[in-house]
Amino acid sequence: MAFLFYEHLNRVPAKKIKFSGTFTTTPIIIDNGNYECRAGYSHLEEPHITFPNVVYRPRMSKGVLVGNDIQDLESVRHSLKSPFMDNLVVNLDVQEQVMELTELLFETYNVPKLMFYVDCLASYYNFQRFENPDPNANCLLISFGYQRTHIVPIISFRNTDTPLVFKPLIRAARRLHTGGAHASWMIQRLLQLKYPSHSERITTGLAERLAHSYCWLASNYRQEMVEWKSDEFRRSHTVKVQLPFTKV
Repeated sequence: MAFLFYEHLNRVPAKKIKFSGTFTTTPIIIDNGNYECRAGYSHLEEPHITFPNVVYRPRMSKGVLVGNDIQDLESVRHSLKSPFMDNLVVNLDVQEQVMELTELLFETYNVPKLMFYVDCLASYYNFQRFENPDPNANCLLISFGYQRTHIVPIISFRNTDTPLVFKPLIRAARRLHTGGAHASWMIQRLLQLKYPSHSERITTGLAERLAHSYCWLASNYRQEMVEWKSDEFRRSHTVKVQLPFTKV
């Protein structure tokens, strides 16, 4: 049995990165996601900067706070603005504020080139190049997003000049209105219905933390349901959450 004492995470601004001369020819990858924006060098597995892709304009202030500059997301969640709506960029003014880093890349760091790319196709290219034993096989690419899931058919073919060539069939692609956020929202709603006296304190941040830390995708749903009938299995996999104490 796991015991979790939940507290709201106070985010801190991202630390400055010391530039090294060895990175002059290394591409910088910026993943402009619906849930988080991540940036880092391509030769490293983990990004240097990760922050929520939202902005907040405090009252009586002309400036805006972006990502980790917002210390307590839960207290101002109703006032947050995102560039996305249903996984599509619609709030261009917010997107402009978030992507001011793009201008800094040219003006401050003198980056020679910049390319925007579809994240799932870039991941597929990296997988085909380094991990897939058969780089010429066709496949069905499934990209799980924060609010939507995209399915893209991929056709691979041989080329004498380039060892790896593939073509996404964009016209045959499909978008499903289901993503990771729906799992967190369902957990939040189930907990609120089960514990109505704590519904206000069962926040979206708590549901997301539970989903990211303790949930998994069942490879065999029926088998796992049978295992949950066992008292020993249930006790070892039960998670108790202690909400923060607040004076009334």
